[in-house]
Amino acid sequence: MRQRLTHFLLVLGCSFGIAAPLWGLSQVRSASSCTNQRSGGFFMNWGSAANAATSDDPYAFPPNAGSGIGPFTTAFLRCDNYGFSIPSAAIIEGIQVRVERNDPFEETVDDTLQLLKAGLSSGHNKVDTSTYSPFVDGVHAYGGSNDLWNVSWAPSDINASSFGVILAAFGFDSVPRVDHIAIEAFYTLGTAPEPGLPSAGASRGLVLLLALLGGASLYARGRWRGRGS
Repeated sequence: MRQRLTHFLLVLGCSFGIAAPLWGLSQVRSASSCTNQRSGGFFMNWGSAANAATSDDPYAFPPNAGSGIGPFTTAFLRCDNYGFSIPSAAIIEGIQVRVERNDPFEETVDDTLQLLKAGLSSGHNKVDTSTYSPFVDGVHAYGGSNDLWNVSWAPSDINASSFGVILAAFGFDSVPRVDHIAIEAFYTLGTAPEPGLPSAGASRGLVLLLALLGGASLYARGRWRGRGS
């Protein structure tokens, strides 16, 4: 009887314990819109910019690149409207941009890689000085699960259609080609515990469980003594 009662109270305590916070959550999305954005002065426009919205091998690329005109910088390839649906109570922990790209001549490097907040370029410019992979697409990651790009983010900022990324490339008789630009947003619901410590929810659940077990022990002892009297 006592064992059955203890098992019941264990299940009851776990059922009524306050749920622990959730961390390590993320969403990955592709853009609904990728366009060429002139930024003033002489910049090489992107052709077929919409191709950067999906990973399917048709590319966004400057059609006049590789024609012997010498060094050039592209206009911005702007991708936004990613369709995130992060809960309003979430805490944003990090953002990662993944660009699937190549250059048959292996002479292209980044000029600009920035996030868009409320439609405006914001935070760190995370350019990569390594050349784009030749022929076969290489996926390069910018940022990460604990990188906020020196920007303060609310879930509404990332869920907004104006959230996105801009990319510009620099080359010399090269052909930068971008197949896809994906974004992953990392977040928590609640607060993660300090290393080695239980979460607040788990602590409250443990207190409740111990109280229930204490009551079970007193009840069982009372029943035992009642039988002996």
